[in-house]
Amino acid sequence: MFADSDHIKEIISNLSRQFLIIGVITVILTIITVIVLSKVITQPLVRMKKATEELNRGNHEVELSTSRKDELGELATAITHLSKDLKRLKNERNEFLRMSPMNSVRH
Repeated sequence: MFADSDHIKEIISNLSRQFLIIGVITVILTIITVIVLSKVITQPLVRMKKATEELNRGNHEVELSTSRKDELGELATAITHLSKDLKRLKNERNEFLRMSPMNSVRH
């Protein structure tokens, strides 16, 4: 009878050890997954932040190329379109000011 209880204790001990190992491996894999996913998400956001800072400085040559089909890809495309629109509007304004009759009149 005592031999059976020793066998059961050994099985429980082995299972406890296996659960502990599986738990540690799960935690490590979760940490790695979180790190990888955070980089996948934050790298495009950092690029977009830099692009908008360039737009704010007046650099309208900003272009964000992306192959993403998610919301971040849509945002990158929108920033690129904004950059092109701002450049076009700036050129139109400069052309208008150059052609304006007030600019041709000298005092």
